[in-house]
Amino acid sequence: MPTAGRVLLGLAVIAALLVGTESHAFDAGAAFDHAWTDARDHLYDAALAARFFTEADRLRLRERLRSAPDIATLADSVNDYLDQLHVSHTRMVTPDDLEFYLYASMWSPRQLDTLEVFHIGIQWERRGNATVVTGLLEGYPAERAGLRRGDVIVSAGGQAFQPLRSFAGGGAQVLTVRRGLRSMVVRVQPVFASPMRSMLEAMRASLRRIDLGTHRVGYLHVWTCLSPVIEEEFQRLVRDSLATADGIVLDLRGGTGGDWLGFLDPFFPDRAGYAAMTVTGRAARAQVVRPDPLAPHPCYAGPLVALIDEGTRSGKEAIAFELKRAKRARLVGVTTAGAFRGGQFYADREQGYILIVALNHLLLDGQDLEGRGVAPDVEVGFPLEGHAPGDPQLERALLEMRRRLGTR
Repeated sequence: MPTAGRVLLGLAVIAALLVGTESHAFDAGAAFDHAWTDARDHLYDAALAARFFTEADRLRLRERLRSAPDIATLADSVNDYLDQLHVSHTRMVTPDDLEFYLYASMWSPRQLDTLEVFHIGIQWERRGNATVVTGLLEGYPAERAGLRRGDVIVSAGGQAFQPLRSFAGGGAQVLTVRRGLRSMVVRVQPVFASPMRSMLEAMRASLRRIDLGTHRVGYLHVWTCLSPVIEEEFQRLVRDSLATADGIVLDLRGGTGGDWLGFLDPFFPDRAGYAAMTVTGRAARAQVVRPDPLAPHPCYAGPLVALIDEGTRSGKEAIAFELKRAKRARLVGVTTAGAFRGGQFYADREQGYILIVALNHLLLDGQDLEGRGVAPDVEVGFPLEGHAPGDPQLERALLEMRRRLGTR
């Protein structure tokens, strides 16, 4: 087991993570040693760990990284090394990462507002010194300001842009944004909210009805499955707001994964047909785990179309897999991330980071989704480089729904 001082145990430890580097001098060498040890000792594949986490490699990297000025800089270099494993759910995150707040919130799963931060409601990826918007939370400042998927944010107030740190003071920022060959400025006022709460509110804000001829189709975007509160709200929205829809478009793009069974239950009468999961840890034999039974219940029986993309990962890949396997929905988009290992969280509260390590090898119905993902029934790309307004994947999903409903 990891040492107790570095395992997330509750709200006190979560709070300490946020102020850890304020009360302790940053020690890059100590942070590196802790992360290295936890990754080496808990990665599910002992042979892979032995090959990548040698003492010679540790000493070489430690010497290079011990002068890192802060935890975010150290994490960038550690993650570059971990990427060579080609294993999902193995990464160091810091308060500069949205995932830091989402993961830490899981230790108080019903208290969504425990970890708040100024943000504008985007998902992003770094490309050199620029930030590319990969997703926008419905109803949040970036979407309201007119930002789009694929926009490149170059600076904030004339300074290098960092998606969270640039808004730390809480004031509005003027962003320089590149969209294709055009450059523009956008003024954005951040909100102070927990990312978990924001993903719940964005799911609510995404709910809408779309008229297809004489039919009315519901649309709902699931951003994360990490919270039981979000799971319960999803079930309520399907039951109370979409029960009379002639069809539902379920958007699984972007966001994060998490526990998936409760997000399938509104569309199946029971769990009898759900796939069994084979779980293999580092020192244990493979175990076949079957879903906990659920009594027969009313469910939505109308047609479903699900949207997937390269940002659909982990538990949301399992949702896509089950919907496709049961022929319950048509999948539209591109193949999912192929990020399907069982992760465990470790933390260094003095240095202020969370490390997720792939603790278990997982199979669904005997199939390994890691590195492969779930392929769509209808492939439709939505490249970040395309800057035209609109959503070609959603448009094709609605065309598929028209066909299923027999609507012209």
